[in-house]
Amino acid sequence: MRWPAAFFVGWIILGIDVGVATSLSPGQRALPSFALPFLVFIALHAPTIAVMWTAFLLGLFIDLTSPRAESAAVVVGPHLLGFMAAAYFVLTVRGVMLRRRIVALIVLSIPAAMLAGLVSVFVLTIRSMYPGGLGVEYSPLGELWRMVLSSLLTGFSAAFVGFVMLPLHGIFHFHDSSRRMVGMRR
Repeated sequence: MRWPAAFFVGWIILGIDVGVATSLSPGQRALPSFALPFLVFIALHAPTIAVMWTAFLLGLFIDLTSPRAESAAVVVGPHLLGFMAAAYFVLTVRGVMLRRRIVALIVLSIPAAMLAGLVSVFVLTIRSMYPGGLGVEYSPLGELWRMVLSSLLTGFSAAFVGFVMLPLHGIFHFHDSSRRMVGMRR
């Protein structure tokens, strides 16, 4: 995988993700994620170590750019762990998917977003139990409901990301193991 291409496209996707989140977030409603479908796209095509590093970096940047509610507190870990769990999920099921189809990206983005959100809510719930907590009022059930709605909206953003990313497949220089002939000479 070409890391400079992934960093450049990931930076743009994160900018869209943060821009949409800041323009739509006055009421703390459900928001679609553009970074998660990008991660699913990478996880469908890249080697395992590259996928996990991409999940780590995307989750870290999402955590660093999303303060908790009215406070300016930044909690590093919820999205990082959630994105790594979502990447691992996609890695385990990618063998049975038609990787170069937009439907695969949409279908995998919804459960991956649910899993990432579930891990994030779990980590924040545990964090809110500590003395001092998150510094704001935190409702796990409200967060779970918002996470379910956000993951459904992420399916729509996955369609947008898929229409943009599938034609750009070549710039990432993914190693396609299905074309390799193991143990055979041409």
